Amino acid sequence: EYLDLSVVALKKENGEYMDKGLATIAKLRKTYEGKLDVPAEITSMQPTLWDFKNEGITMFETSTYAYPVYKITAEVMKESAGDQPQWIAIWYPYHSSESGNKLYEMNRSMMDHLNYDYLYNYFFYPEKVQGVVYKPMDEEGLQARLAMYRNKYKNYTTPRNKVTKDPNVLMDEDFTAFGDGSKPTGWYIRSTGKPSSVVTLKGKPGKWLKMGVNNPVNPIDLPLPLPANFKLDFDLATGDEYTARSGANVVLQLSTTKINSQGDEGLSADPQWMEFKFVAGLDEAWKAQSNYRGLLKAEIHRPKSANRENNVEGIFSETPLGQFTDKKTTVHIGIRMKNGLCEIYVDDKLFTSSDKFKMAYGKSCVECGLPAGTRFNSIRWTSSTEDGNDVGSYISNITLVKE
Repeated sequence: EYLDLSVVALKKENGEYMDKGLATIAKLRKTYEGKLDVPAEITSMQPTLWDFKNEGITMFETSTYAYPVYKITAEVMKESAGDQPQWIAIWYPYHSSESGNKLYEMNRSMMDHLNYDYLYNYFFYPEKVQGVVYKPMDEEGLQARLAMYRNKYKNYTTPRNKVTKDPNVLMDEDFTAFGDGSKPTGWYIRSTGKPSSVVTLKGKPGKWLKMGVNNPVNPIDLPLPLPANFKLDFDLATGDEYTARSGANVVLQLSTTKINSQGDEGLSADPQWMEFKFVAGLDEAWKAQSNYRGLLKAEIHRPKSANRENNVEGIFSETPLGQFTDKKTTVHIGIRMKNGLCEIYVDDKLFTSSDKFKMAYGKSCVECGLPAGTRFNSIRWTSSTEDGNDVGSYISNITLVKE
């Protein structure tokens, strides 16, 4: 019957795919003629001609996400004209702990704590719940879980202004409020892949965030957009026992585009961004001035800018970073924005500035920064360190001050 309705829809179409769609439906009829008593599931919520245009279609062979096809009988249609409900349909996506606490706890609430008996009686036998206050299933377990979360974060203080109370200090985070192995509150930390967590580093004061490889982290307590003029400071650390030519490899990105609740960038009418890569090298190679891989690479982009050489937009800088090696395993980085000009500091000394950046093939920059007044809506760090679990990339002592 579902296929019959599709044929009617196809006959209303005059497009070039009509014959192909009819042939596909005929093929499906033959394929499933012995399975008409099996409940149907499809992968498209609103199937149309486009779902049948491909002869190789297997739309009834579903994967994890599928939609059941219900047949509504004449008797049900007649009863539905009255004021009594016919059924209750509840649908929600499954999420495991790998999806993060928010989605996992939502899934647990639907599975373990929603009182389905109460809901059923409320609609079909209201006399059974008249005067009865709704209570969740396993209320004791639910309260225990809520108490666990409350106790976990009760001593947490937001990184913003937590020390100086200076209104110009937008962020001050050293991760000392969190235990080893924990995910810091106030940060977006993905639970999939190699997650990030707070650690103590031998021989280094304070706490550090060990970054999961290719798993961006970003603060969520910052007031956005950032001011046009600011100074961002943070410490980077690398594990010192690596055999590859490079150790920690960390990218910092600031963008005018917002990051959504899943840690992904949205759309922007005029996207502008800066990206900085910091790589630790081998001290031996630095001293020998041979095949040294440690570097500081920076780039600034604005698609509408005049910085375009051979159809490549942007301005760039790449310089060896001898201050960050397997022997000198920490480095202090400063990024200063003032009237659109970007200055980069290493260990509190000016390292370079955007007025020295070059275009893609070596010409001097035309617009040597971003327009004065540019305000960023997101900031995040990402580690792409080789053997990241063994070597490790770490950030800490992050401050962001309005200037």
